Amino acid sequence: MFSVLLCTKILFGDNQMDTEEWRFFLSGAAGTIEEVPNPTDWLGDLEWIQTYRMLFVMDRDLPAFKGIVEYFREYNKKFKKIFDSSEPQEESLPGDWNTNLNTF
Repeated sequence: MFSVLLCTKILFGDNQMDTEEWRFFLSGAAGTIEEVPNPTDWLGDLEWIQTYRMLFVMDRDLPAFKGIVEYFREYNKKFKKIFDSSEPQEESLPGDWNTNLNTF
């Protein structure tokens, strides 16, 4: 825990971390949203609801993620590779998401 706090303090000091992204990381998606039908054939309904809730709040509140909901809904099969991977942290995000987002 100490190392996480130390690293985040350094990143904040260097203006490399967005406070809204940090808040989302700590608290997750909050509030109620209107759910949409599951567009995937590889996420169960419960997983889709949780995924959609996070994507919706990220799209709405975090400028770096603007457009992620529509991109995921249209190209969800590209995200399945990450879902199925035994090392998902090593997979690249589809489209421009891998280059548009910072490492946090």
